Amino acid sequence: VTDNSSSDISLEPVERFFPIRTGFNVELFNKHGEFKKLVKLPDDTGNVVFLHFDLVSSADAELNEHIKSFYIYLLSRYIPGSIKVMHILIQGLIEQTNNGVSVDNAIENMARTNPNYSVNTAKKLIRYLILNEYQGLSLEKAEEILNLGGYTTGKNSYLTLFSLDEEMGPFT
Repeated sequence: VTDNSSSDISLEPVERFFPIRTGFNVELFNKHGEFKKLVKLPDDTGNVVFLHFDLVSSADAELNEHIKSFYIYLLSRYIPGSIKVMHILIQGLIEQTNNGVSVDNAIENMARTNPNYSVNTAKKLIRYLILNEYQGLSLEKAEEILNLGGYTTGKNSYLTLFSLDEEMGPFT
C-alpha cells in the first residue's frame, strides 16, 4: 500500500508558476502542490500586491481543489488589484465554511458584505463552481445569487461606451 499524501507530491515549475494578466509569472503553489504562504503579484506600474494564503489553504479538500483552480483562472484574466479584492472575499468565505457555515450560505453572506465589490465575485465563483461540478453548492441558491441585480448605484462607463448605438450617439 502506498501513501499518496500531498507531501510526496513534487510539482515541476510549470505546474507551480502561472502567467498573470500583466505578463509576469508568479509561483502560486509550493513543490507539494499547496498554496504558497505568500504570493506576490507585480503589476505593470511597479506596485506589488501581496496575497496571504494561510486561511485559504485551510478549506476542506474538495473546496480547496476548486479554489486552487479558480485562482489559476483569475490570474490570467484580472489585474492584481482586482484579484486582491476577490482574495479578501474568498478568505471570508473559507473562514465561514471552516466555522460550519454551508458553502451556499457563505457565498450568500459574501455577496451581501459589500455588494458593490462582492456580488460580482460571488457570481464569478458560483459560475466557476457550477461549471466544475462542485457538489457542495445548491443550484437554487446559486440561481438566486446569479439573479441579483441593482446592487450598485455606479455607472459602468466602459460598458456604456461599448453598448452605444445609433440612437444614443456616436462612439467617443
